[in-house]
Amino acid sequence: MRNGLNEYRRLTLEDNVTFRRWLVANTVVGALSFLSLIAIASFAGGDNAATAKMASSTAMVESR
Repeated sequence: MRNGLNEYRRLTLEDNVTFRRWLVANTVVGALSFLSLIAIASFAGGDNAATAKMASSTAMVESR
């Protein structure tokens, strides 16, 4: 880890700016991907629960 930190400290100003832009861009893309996965999981989970509840209600009505 120290070797990477020393390399970062030795970067030129232009390389430092480029690396920070790359780092911010990757952080934004990662955060959007994470939020997308959370949204997909929450919507999919809600549909499955509703479907299971509806199926059990239908089975109860048919058994009467």
